[in-house]
Amino acid sequence: MKKYVHLLFALLALISCETVVDVDIPFGRPNVTVVSKLTAGQSPEVRLTFSRHILDNNSGFNIIPNAEVSLKTATSTFPLTYSVTSETYGNKDITLEESETYTIMVNVPEYEVIELIETVPQLVPIREFIVRNAFSGEGVMQDEISIIFDDPVGENFYEITAYQKRTYTYTDQSGNERVESQIHPIGLRPKDPVYQQEYSWNTILFNDRLFEGRTFDMEIITSGSFFSRQEWELPEGFSVEVYVILKSVSESYFLYESTFNLQNYTDGDPFAQPVQVFTNIKGGLGILKSEAPFELLVVSW
Repeated sequence: MKKYVHLLFALLALISCETVVDVDIPFGRPNVTVVSKLTAGQSPEVRLTFSRHILDNNSGFNIIPNAEVSLKTATSTFPLTYSVTSETYGNKDITLEESETYTIMVNVPEYEVIELIETVPQLVPIREFIVRNAFSGEGVMQDEISIIFDDPVGENFYEITAYQKRTYTYTDQSGNERVESQIHPIGLRPKDPVYQQEYSWNTILFNDRLFEGRTFDMEIITSGSFFSRQEWELPEGFSVEVYVILKSVSESYFLYESTFNLQNYTDGDPFAQPVQVFTNIKGGLGILKSEAPFELLVVSW
């Protein structure tokens, strides 16, 4: 009996023994994070922040308002000034052009200068838009559409999106005319499973490896019959416009969006492989990407 009592006390002693180890996790100097998207036909904007430590519980990032930022072309250099309103660096006197290469210089006090180079892709127009079929699927009406375009020679990357713009025009109590608009994305799914992505419901992101240098017909199934419906009874003062956008995007845009969306899709899954989000900022973190969008108004009511 005594033998078992001694074993019991020994077991309790082992269970109650706890070793508390304090581990100091160093908080090193944060990295400079650069986020910028160069869009053909628009002005440049660059957002600068300091990176956050993994144990930092703050909800936001620390903005860097005192950097020297400039944009260079082959012949000129333009300063980008900080805006308190947008918390970005920009220059409204610059209009970015397709097929042009730009260099962004970022000089943050006490940090090494960051130099970024990005070429805005060539604009590719939609050659033809076709509504091929309207059918009932997944409990709702759906459209089968085609977006046809000519792919330039060379490696190219694309993104297709669609949206409806709802506008309400009315007169307020003071007799002034008011206009309010809302943007609603339209769900898109490529008909060819080669281009399907489980992690995106309203964006089709793809490259031209299977049709390089040729005319391509991207067949798409939409969530809803926004394209085949010719008329839509709307209340007075309401109007609806439906657009499709074909974006030529840079390789950095393609890699960043693919990895970022996949990371979001697998977030919270303990069995998913970790996804490293693409970055092209040497000497810091973040992304510099570019695009040349072609927007087509398809239907209006």
